[in-house]
Amino acid sequence: MPSVTAERIGGIKHIFSNNGGFQNELQIIDFEVILHSTLENLTTQLLPFFYYSHLLSANSKKSVKKEWLAIFDQEQRGVNGMLALGVPLSVFTVIKKITNN
Repeated sequence: MPSVTAERIGGIKHIFSNNGGFQNELQIIDFEVILHSTLENLTTQLLPFFYYSHLLSANSKKSVKKEWLAIFDQEQRGVNGMLALGVPLSVFTVIKKITNN
């Protein structure tokens, strides 16, 4: 079974292959954003990361935060009750071929 990463990269390559003269090689940088915050603040900071968050009603946002509070409450706390949440991300660069035609 192919890895999720391989499927993602293959899908991105497929989008740009034979489409507008893009090079086949992708530049991919994987990194992690680590959010350090209190339990309550973490749920507030995290919500805007999700593209659908602006579509939620106030009650739905409260419901999502309540669910996250229950999940995050099980995590280990560091100094002063702070939590650290790692969010893995990737940046990819696609290069367009320049032709003199």
